[in-house]
Amino acid sequence: MICRERSLAETVVLSAAERRQSLSVAIACITVFGITVAVTSPLISLILEARGVSGTVIGAMAAVPAVSLLLTNPLIPLAVRKVGLRRFLYSCIALQLVLTLLMPVFDHIVAWFILRALAGAAVNGLFVASETWINLVAEERSRGRVLAFYGMALSASFAAGPLLITVTGIEGPLPFCVIAGTIFLAGLPLFMARGLSPVVQGTASFGVFSF
Repeated sequence: MICRERSLAETVVLSAAERRQSLSVAIACITVFGITVAVTSPLISLILEARGVSGTVIGAMAAVPAVSLLLTNPLIPLAVRKVGLRRFLYSCIALQLVLTLLMPVFDHIVAWFILRALAGAAVNGLFVASETWINLVAEERSRGRVLAFYGMALSASFAAGPLLITVTGIEGPLPFCVIAGTIFLAGLPLFMARGLSPVVQGTASFGVFSF
């Protein structure tokens, strides 16, 4: 977690039922979104390979989101504090949705590098914000179990993601439209979280690059 919070009591006060609902929303959102993350990278690699693009370029394309992650990570705490966790998650989902739909429109290797860099920032924001949400809402006595469930759900989504390729194939805009539809579904659980998302306070305790 990038932000160093004060304490759970100071950031979120929820009943037991509200706490369970809040955790369910955060985990559902990131699990559904995990499917899109898991399918996008192999899909793009397969498309580029089918077009005869060199392995070096394909590898560079796959590495772009990770580079974007390192560059944008220090900005996430400030953005979350400014707009709130729920709105920040919505912004990341909306950005990822638009970028996915733009890929078949701007079907060029250079454009894809730019779109993948921006997508890496959106994905990074989603994962950091959702894990921060879960860490803030989970009680100390059950935090380990909650994070274990979150990890299992996310791993299952990563495993299920590539299966979409067998359904959509790699030709034309269809796979990107299916991914965009899944991204839209990832945002639906957030509608149930009105008033249940924690408030992020405090400042960063260390820098990503120094770490």
